[in-house]
Amino acid sequence: MSMAVTTENKTLYTPEDLLAMPDGKNYELVDGRLVERNMGAESSWIGDRIFLRLSLFCDEHQLGYVWPADNGYQCFAHAPQLV
Repeated sequence: MSMAVTTENKTLYTPEDLLAMPDGKNYELVDGRLVERNMGAESSWIGDRIFLRLSLFCDEHQLGYVWPADNGYQCFAHAPQLV
């Protein structure tokens, strides 16, 4: 199983920078640094299984929405460097 690897670049990026990158979907931001999202077939399949079960459960019980792993989001408004 692969792990995320931080790039060598020491530049700090913003969420807007990430969105403007043509290959931005291959990265996430951690403390303003680009971290490559290395994923393969196995992790995609596992993510799909989890997404499917959570989505069906939340729909059935009207608990809210579930998005697949390729959706970017900002969890903490006080930390805009985390996406």
